[in-house]
Amino acid sequence: MHKNARWSVLIGLLLVSLVAVPGLAQRPLPETTQGNVVPTTPGPLAPLRPLANGGLLYKTSLDIGDAGFSVYDPVAGSWTTLTPFETGCQMAAGSDGTLLAYDYSNGDIRAYDPATDSWSHVIGGPPGASGQYCNLEVTVAGEFLYTQVNSSTLWYTVGGAWSTLTLPFTTNAMGDYEPATDQYVIGEYATTNAHLVDVHSWSITDYYSSVGNGEYARFGVVMSNRYYFEAGGSNIHWFDLGSPSSPPVDSGVNLTWYGSGAADRANHIVYAASLDGTQLWAYDEATNTAAPLAGGSYGWHSSLAFVGGGGPPPNTLTCGVILAQPMIDPFGRIHLRWKVEVLDQNMANVPQVAVDASLWWPTGGPVSRTRTSHVDGYARFPWGSAISGTWTIDVTNMTLAGYTFADGASCTASGTW
Repeated sequence: MHKNARWSVLIGLLLVSLVAVPGLAQRPLPETTQGNVVPTTPGPLAPLRPLANGGLLYKTSLDIGDAGFSVYDPVAGSWTTLTPFETGCQMAAGSDGTLLAYDYSNGDIRAYDPATDSWSHVIGGPPGASGQYCNLEVTVAGEFLYTQVNSSTLWYTVGGAWSTLTLPFTTNAMGDYEPATDQYVIGEYATTNAHLVDVHSWSITDYYSSVGNGEYARFGVVMSNRYYFEAGGSNIHWFDLGSPSSPPVDSGVNLTWYGSGAADRANHIVYAASLDGTQLWAYDEATNTAAPLAGGSYGWHSSLAFVGGGGPPPNTLTCGVILAQPMIDPFGRIHLRWKVEVLDQNMANVPQVAVDASLWWPTGGPVSRTRTSHVDGYARFPWGSAISGTWTIDVTNMTLAGYTFADGASCTASGTW
């Protein structure tokens, strides 16, 4: 054998042996760097259903030196650029609808006023904190929680004064707090393990995951007694917070590489932004699908916070309607079908609700029908009817014993023939 050939064989065997070394493949993968984004295949994708409640999605960057700050309106489907604000932390959404953030320039916590697009001082920042690649949360009691990458310290306030708790793990920028359930989850550095921290007793419940992660993942959302996460290009996964011994559930939905996330809990939507902030999706936990939305401006290590959307009061009904295109049968008659779905305050389908639906057709005047939810409405028009123009169905009332019609929740769908 030629000596060069022998060297090729030896090098090949060496490479194989390195790959086979136990644990070598489990080393944490670093995040992609600017200009080297690993592409992903989004899916499954589906149109976003009508949202029953409003709210605003704010986006920033965790990179010091990038003060990009913008807001997305889910109803209008558009972004607005706001006055630059530099923070190295994920922003916090208060239960009262206030957006709060760590101000890196001044080292304090500030509240945002959307009316004036300005910030005001709330409290000094946690002593000894770096203010970089960190996560800020605020409890329903108005107390602050702060963690930062590769640290075992949890900073928290009691009556506005900062204290610290030493954790038995190092933290990531992943984490979230849900005011309605008082659940606070912190992600673990270089893993996708999660830890539920009781903010009253400071007891900790651990959740372990084999999903890979790098250093600075940011996607962590608490909603519906679940902790959703994504890291390193993985599918969206979630832990059942009521079952610590269970492994995370793989949703099968893949959207982004080291993205960021925020919860619209009233509508049961998780918003996800790409690593560079230029792509946005809405993940619907009810259907386990994601809808692509208008992308935002560039901002590396994107971070999201959702504010508002308080949700309808208990026992209220909202609706969505789908209007099919008219069809002509072999006898020349026009057939039109529609479907009305009624949802309760938890976005769950409610059966057997009386629905008043009026169909407006191009020759003028309505054809009224009363149907039940989850059943197709139907109208047939005789041969020779005028069919050119826009057909509209309008749901104007929904009734069910013990429930009320949500204010402003009527729904309309149109189709042109």
